[in-house]
Amino acid sequence: MREIIYYSEQEKSGISDDTLTVYIPSVYTKEELLDWYAKLLSFPSYFGRNWDALIDLLRYLDWIEQKNIRIIHQSVTALPENVLADYMSIVYIICTFWRLYPSEHQLFFLFDINEKENLEKVFWEEAHKVEELWQSRKDRGENDGAFLSELRMLSQKE
Repeated sequence: MREIIYYSEQEKSGISDDTLTVYIPSVYTKEELLDWYAKLLSFPSYFGRNWDALIDLLRYLDWIEQKNIRIIHQSVTALPENVLADYMSIVYIICTFWRLYPSEHQLFFLFDINEKENLEKVFWEEAHKVEELWQSRKDRGENDGAFLSELRMLSQKE
């Protein structure tokens, strides 16, 4: 997925100025991660600070002026295992959504190269679950709207 990038410290500084770049510091809880998203992306006041609300807002970034958005994570591997799995599932869902429904915005998730091995294992496990769900929806002839609704339900393991 070209939307997921691993960076070294030197590469992080080479991001262009015409891009909205936000830096999420090391996070240890779901609440911290959601709070940083709300603050750094200036989420609307109605943001519910849960996975469902995060998915909804990352799908439509119309309040953000810049068309390229890069979310750089300092470290996410200290998150509890279930929270990290949920978050990587959401990253996959959002990347899939943006490929299915291109818009004028482009969203990129950047992770530290030192976390690549751990993150890719979790990411692809979660991606497999999402793809199985998607295939079962398609086999039943259900539309993408129903699929996205069920994806949000899958991501809510609260």
